[in-house]
Amino acid sequence: MRVSLLLPGHDSALSIELGKVKWVKGYEFGVEFVRMPLESRQRLNNRLRTELIEWLQIRRQTGEWPDRLRSTD
Repeated sequence: MRVSLLLPGHDSALSIELGKVKWVKGYEFGVEFVRMPLESRQRLNNRLRTELIEWLQIRRQTGEWPDRLRSTD
C-alpha cells in the first residue's frame, strides 16, 4: 500500500512508497514502512527523536521514571 503521513507542524506529507499492514484490531492497524524516500525517512526520524526526548524529559521532571533508567549520580 502507498501511504501519506502528515506530521503536526508540517505543510507537506511524508511519502511512504510501500507499506505492509502487519496487524488489525477494529479500526486500528499497524503498518510496516517497507520503502520510503530518504527525505521522508529523515523527517520521520527527526520527529520521533524529538518526541522521545520530550517524553523522557517530562517523565524525569514528574518522577515517572522507571528505576532501571534513573541516574545513580
